[in-house]
Amino acid sequence: MTLTESIKTCFQKYVDFNGRARRSEFWWFFLFCTVSSLSILLLRQIYILSLLGQLYMLALLIPSLAVSVRRLHDTGRSARWLLLFPIAVLGFGVSLVIAFLIILSTLVGGLDNEGSVLALTIVSFTLFVGCSMTLLIFCALPGTVGPNRYGPDPLNPAPDMGGSGESPHVSTPADPLSEPEPGRRRTLTESIKTCFQKYADFNGRARRSEFWWFFLFCTVSSLIIISIPLIISIPLLGQLYMLALLMPSLAVSVRRLHDTGRSAWWLLLPSIGMLGLSLVLVAMSIVASFEALGAETEDHVWPQLYVGFALSVGCLIPLLVFCALPGTVGPNRYGPDPLNPAP
Repeated sequence: MTLTESIKTCFQKYVDFNGRARRSEFWWFFLFCTVSSLSILLLRQIYILSLLGQLYMLALLIPSLAVSVRRLHDTGRSARWLLLFPIAVLGFGVSLVIAFLIILSTLVGGLDNEGSVLALTIVSFTLFVGCSMTLLIFCALPGTVGPNRYGPDPLNPAPDMGGSGESPHVSTPADPLSEPEPGRRRTLTESIKTCFQKYADFNGRARRSEFWWFFLFCTVSSLIIISIPLIISIPLLGQLYMLALLMPSLAVSVRRLHDTGRSAWWLLLPSIGMLGLSLVLVAMSIVASFEALGAETEDHVWPQLYVGFALSVGCLIPLLVFCALPGTVGPNRYGPDPLNPAP
């Protein structure tokens, strides 16, 4: 499905929450909504366009929800998973408010209960990242092969029933850590062991379970280590721990990209994302400074905030999608298939 076809289909199914949607339909429409909304937001200083922008994004809300529900249906999941979205928005909102208060406090005075504020920041940001990533991974996964309880396969609406009245290839709901190809997936322990054994090994390929289990381990353990100084004063503990995890995390990310047939150069995207995050922080600092001085915020600050946020999110999404995709079947230019080393 092309960009034009995706937009046309999503507007034709404006309030259609039934059936299934293939990945191309969802992601092309996601790209269209993101780019068009940002374009209008960047012109928000014009009053008429500001009002039109609000109406435009309100008009996009229902078809966006509808295609998201159909995309979840395609992977065999219920629309209830979309409840993660308001949780993510809540976490992001709380994180922004706390960051704004921290910046404001540095300008006008000290901040009480710094430990509690930091802990709340970590929890809210974790909610935002965890819920957002879960939904993005679900929407990036392939749909179930053949009809499922939500309707026929959009890639093959009329499968060969084989005279039995049922499709012989109805699969179970996909899981971000599962492998559809033959072969046993790695466990959490095996993944951690493998990634530390290949501490600086940037060659070869890594299956999805190896990457995502290690990603989960790094995220949870880092949050725990960062929280320890709130109870016991241990200088540089969190920094040293995350520095130790940096090399194996980069290595398994490179091997995961290799498994999908992509070069390690794609890992440069986080650098652009960090630039976007820096723009967001600078813009928030400027806004906090104007608020502290009782002055009106300059109009040029808001486009900087939107562009920075778009860069940081836009560079994170492709990497998450790439790491959630299945590896190439059989050997590729980076090595043999980790699910079937000897085909």
